[in-house]
Amino acid sequence: MTSTQAPTRVSTRSGKRARPPRRVAALHAQGDAWRIVIGEGNGATRLLAAESLRASDASGVRELLDRHGVDVLIRLAPASDVIVRTPELPPDAQMQDDRALAEVLALLAETELPANVPAHRRGAGVLGAPGAHLHAPLIIGWPERAEVEHVAIDADRERWTSELVPLMVLAALAKRDANVPGVAAYACAQAGSIGIVGLNGSRTALRGIPEPGADATTFATRARGAFAELCARVGAQEALDAWPSGSHRLALGGGSAAALSQLMPGAQSEAVWCDRYGLAAATVLAGLHDASGGGGLFGLRLAEPRVRRSRLERTLANLATTRGALTAIVIAVALTLALTLGAAWARAVVLERRAAALESALETGASGDVTVEDQLAVYRELDRSRWPMVKLLGDLVAAMPADTPSSLMLADSIELQAGESFVVRGTADSLDLVNRFVAALNGSGVFNNADIRRYEAVGAGVRVEFEVEGAVSRPFGIARDLPDFSGAHTVANRIYGISDDDAGATASDAPAQPSTVGERKSESHAAQAAPNFEGGDKRAGGRSQEDIPEALTDEQIAAMSQQEAMAEYSKRRSLSRTRTDLTQEVKQRLLDEAEKCRARAVEAKKEAPSS
Repeated sequence: MTSTQAPTRVSTRSGKRARPPRRVAALHAQGDAWRIVIGEGNGATRLLAAESLRASDASGVRELLDRHGVDVLIRLAPASDVIVRTPELPPDAQMQDDRALAEVLALLAETELPANVPAHRRGAGVLGAPGAHLHAPLIIGWPERAEVEHVAIDADRERWTSELVPLMVLAALAKRDANVPGVAAYACAQAGSIGIVGLNGSRTALRGIPEPGADATTFATRARGAFAELCARVGAQEALDAWPSGSHRLALGGGSAAALSQLMPGAQSEAVWCDRYGLAAATVLAGLHDASGGGGLFGLRLAEPRVRRSRLERTLANLATTRGALTAIVIAVALTLALTLGAAWARAVVLERRAAALESALETGASGDVTVEDQLAVYRELDRSRWPMVKLLGDLVAAMPADTPSSLMLADSIELQAGESFVVRGTADSLDLVNRFVAALNGSGVFNNADIRRYEAVGAGVRVEFEVEGAVSRPFGIARDLPDFSGAHTVANRIYGISDDDAGATASDAPAQPSTVGERKSESHAAQAAPNFEGGDKRAGGRSQEDIPEALTDEQIAAMSQQEAMAEYSKRRSLSRTRTDLTQEVKQRLLDEAEKCRARAVEAKKEAPSS
């Protein structure tokens, strides 16, 4: 980066394409004007343009940059706004080349600069310029200030540095050799900033002094005082006479302006030109010979650079935010509703067309033109859309095991709708009966996917409440391997051995042979407890609920016939299930008596042949 030789032009060999020169622009804000200097360098430095534009004319600056094909725009921040330090380096680091030294300085910048300086506002590097005795390691930091607002011109090409950096270049140009002191200072009353730099051998003195709100006289006095103090410190008292007057002025040591015009053809050495474009020209001179290519000391950014991401990365990042996630949910819900409504509309259109076809077929059938294919189409549609509910209920009940009075299943409710699954809820004397019920359903060929959804032991584990769910696969199919309850194979015959003839005989003989239970019941009816009647509510028409039967003794149950025992069993079991006003004690009594009556009915059936 550092060079002490005069600039030379680089020639290219015949047949090889010359590398296009690099072009750098520098913008220095001076009050209401922007001073812009554009230069190019490819072995030699040449000034292309030096123009003044109205402040905040960003479009004019961009047009100027595009016209000259500028690669990098370096803007100067006031000296008082940027922290610039010359760190002490270890002896072994000073022997390294500029690139390796820049890496060491970057680490020092992270540790020595304040923590509130973000990474995109930090810089480090070795400052040098051709023809100048300058090799200065620097670290710079630009803290964010809420009260200062800068206008971004071109985020892709725009970089920043401090006014102290070009001041150090101009101070080095004033030195005729390494042992001669060099000074440079710049003061701007409108920005309220003073920057001073002094070099003398290995000693470097630089300061950025803020002077906001000071009047012109006070500002000029303080600026001259700071410059005089610097000259005394580096031993350059003769440069004090070079301090000019004005609202914003550049003070240079002897020979700086002439050296600048020699190193950059096109630059002028007059005081007025240097006052306007001197800092910008020195920035271009150093920026063109910066080894980092516009980075390092000239790489500060106004805002954190945006990382270019793929469309997928941007989408995922957007979904990670609350707003993006809510937007995705709303879009998903809208698409779901649209698809649902669209499917419903399409189904309605198809059904309307089919209905129109059926109506047309029926109308045609009135004139005798209905074909067999039309009738089959109607039957197929009915077969698809309607279920034989009575048949399916019969198949469900037929699949329930019914062996003996002590091995029964009772269905409390059956839920069955066309096109949906069925649910059977009830009680059984054992879990094995429920498993047999499920197996019979799955093997019937009418139902499938039957399974026990819930079961629970009740009554001290005597019975099991169950809930079985399944699907209907062939509603019109003939069930396989299910018991036949037609004719003499009724449920009563299978469980209790009672045939239709026995039931008819029992009914005809009932008036001639009243049961002893009926007599006892009529005799003791008046003695029944009053609370058993007060708990029931009145039904429509003034008819009260069925009376709760009296308690039966074991002797009374033992004296019953088979028909009497079955009648008492059915009555007590029905009341225990249908009456909601019963106390738990009465309900349990009825269940216990029902079980005893059922056992008596079985016993009486066995005694019938002998009697």
